[in-house]
Amino acid sequence: MVSPRQTNFAKRVETLVQTDGISYMQAVAYVVDDMSIEPSTVNRYIDDGLKHRISRCCAKNKTIKHHSEFEEPPKLYE
Repeated sequence: MVSPRQTNFAKRVETLVQTDGISYMQAVAYVVDDMSIEPSTVNRYIDDGLKHRISRCCAKNKTIKHHSEFEEPPKLYE
């Protein structure tokens, strides 16, 4: 279930992305600062829809690897 604070947060982020043309991560950082949210608690404000859009955007911009592209970490010892 999506809380009102998650809905408000997501709307503010979406508005910034669409009107200012900034990335989702930049918009999240701006809204966190504007709403005086502790960065360590921002996950409470991000609903599944926003999380999915952030992941898609980051994968598209190659900021993160898509989950199917993850490689196994190198082995330290054989």
